Amino acid sequence: MDREIAEAKNAAADLFDELRVKSLEVVKDVLALPNDLEHFNGDHLAHHRRISLQLGAAQRHIEQTIRVDETQLRTEQAANWMDLLRQKMETAQAKLPKPKPDDPEPAS
Repeated sequence: MDREIAEAKNAAADLFDELRVKSLEVVKDVLALPNDLEHFNGDHLAHHRRISLQLGAAQRHIEQTIRVDETQLRTEQAANWMDLLRQKMETAQAKLPKPKPDDPEPAS
């Protein structure tokens, strides 16, 4: 059962990576489309739609990049915080008095 779950997770991760690459390629293609008015034979509405499409694609890509960067930063901060907490706990534990061995009871 654990093996099946691990395989499903790997398949999902592979699919996610594949889709991420494809979506980045689409964004790249959209941003590479010509957007000067001459390519639209003076059709201002189509020109405006193309520019809006490119602007939206660029903004979404930037927003997603920022989210990824923030997530990585938060993960790094959490790891640093945990390391600092571990160091403080070790320092505090070193300052605690050592437990004394129990005195053996005299034999009767």
